Amino acid sequence: MQNAFELNDAQGKAHQYVIIPHGWEDGLDVVDALLDIGLGPVAELLYAQAMEAAKASNKSDTSGDNIDMSAMLKNFDRKEAVKSVRDGLRTSGGMKHLAPLLLKNTHRDGQPLTQSQLMGVYPQNWGELRSALIKVMEVNGFFELLAG
Repeated sequence: MQNAFELNDAQGKAHQYVIIPHGWEDGLDVVDALLDIGLGPVAELLYAQAMEAAKASNKSDTSGDNIDMSAMLKNFDRKEAVKSVRDGLRTSGGMKHLAPLLLKNTHRDGQPLTQSQLMGVYPQNWGELRSALIKVMEVNGFFELLAG
């Protein structure tokens, strides 16, 4: 299954993307890298706070499917979470390590995003890179995995 979409670069030029979801081993490599940077504990903390908010409101459904995000985020220390993830990212090899893992099965304008392609495409074009990384995370279900 492929996922095609379009992103604009910093100059406004449209680029065609195709994401082929990660296979088993590549997917696990990405999950390990995401856990290394601390996203797992952040997701776990958010989930635990959601369950507490559900219990406090006497809701019988504590599956997490009907979470009141506003109640959950009221006590969430965003600054500390961002600092924790940033520190984890730095100690695990940084974006230089994570971006190629995430974009391994992604094509831009028909070309695979290899290491040399990444270095030529994204300098001064960080917004497009951010959008591509988020889309890869969504298509592969990495957000759901970390939050579950």
